[in-house]
Amino acid sequence: MKKIYYLAAFSTALLALNSCSASTDESNDLNNPSSEQIEFAPYINATRGVVSNLSTLQQDGFTLWAAANNGATYDAVTDKVGFLYEEAVRYDLGHTYWAYDNIKFWPENNPVSFFAVAPASQFGGALQSTHTLGDAGAPVVTYQMPTAQDDQVDIIAAQTLDRSSNGNKVVFNFKHMLSNLDFGVRMPELEGVAIRLHKVEIFYKNDAVSSKCAINLNDMTSTVAADDVLFSSGTADDVLAASLYEGDKAVTTTTTRIAETSDKFLLTVPQEYALGDLYAKVSYTVTVTDPALPTTDFTNVVEDRIINLPVVPSGWKQGKRYRYAMTLGTDYLTFDTHVEVLPWDSAEETSLVPEVPFRPE
Repeated sequence: MKKIYYLAAFSTALLALNSCSASTDESNDLNNPSSEQIEFAPYINATRGVVSNLSTLQQDGFTLWAAANNGATYDAVTDKVGFLYEEAVRYDLGHTYWAYDNIKFWPENNPVSFFAVAPASQFGGALQSTHTLGDAGAPVVTYQMPTAQDDQVDIIAAQTLDRSSNGNKVVFNFKHMLSNLDFGVRMPELEGVAIRLHKVEIFYKNDAVSSKCAINLNDMTSTVAADDVLFSSGTADDVLAASLYEGDKAVTTTTTRIAETSDKFLLTVPQEYALGDLYAKVSYTVTVTDPALPTTDFTNVVEDRIINLPVVPSGWKQGKRYRYAMTLGTDYLTFDTHVEVLPWDSAEETSLVPEVPFRPE
């Protein structure tokens, strides 16, 4: 029997969805569905690095819940997300449309509320839910962050409430649930001085920074999980959070991003932290040329300079990017730091792909 998939293309930021059919634990017109099926419309945020994009979402898919509101607005205290429950939505690369198994139609006279989290490849692993079918409200999903930077995953989530078909697509605005840390370096304007960077590592103080967050799909907040887990090395040593650079390059008077590849962002759980909980270990050389002695250079080697990075008032917030800029001095003791709070990306909500047909011909 041929299976029909009633889903079209999507994106990492704005997702449009329609749904319907009957569910045993949701009544009131659910057994009288309309003839309109779920439909997606694709939009995408132009995000970067380890953060989600259309390609990664197509590879991983997303997990979906939906509640039929029994003719009223969504109520997290009473409504149940049994209309669609932990539905895996995937991209059919061969036909270039989105697919799922539990096909739904719009219920007559019933608004539907939708909740989604991505990537689906993390669900049941680092992404966990203790919600069970029949529980009221949308799930609170926890995410346990890995220690290794290369294993980081950008967790995004979305909701759209109280939607009826009316021939329109349902739009999901996917939001970043983590915080994004970035790092830059510069040198002061000093005549006859050159600085070359050799190594930069970022550390969390041992047992000081939370690594587990709780993502509440009812209100789209991401906070430290109740069963908090701290980043820990298991020894007296601090936790290596990111290896940003190792090599030999000139430092200029303009703040330049330390990592040379776009995947060297550091994602972390939204939270408050104290001075000393986040620091950089930097190695560089300073070469001074004396105009009176043009053939003689004086070189100062600075190895494993520890720079405590400044505290952000009220802590890291979900969906924000924090750029820590370090100004290296001419000796081991001289340095300066500051931090900027920025949008996750400067090109949020940019449409990169056109809509595709509702279903393949």
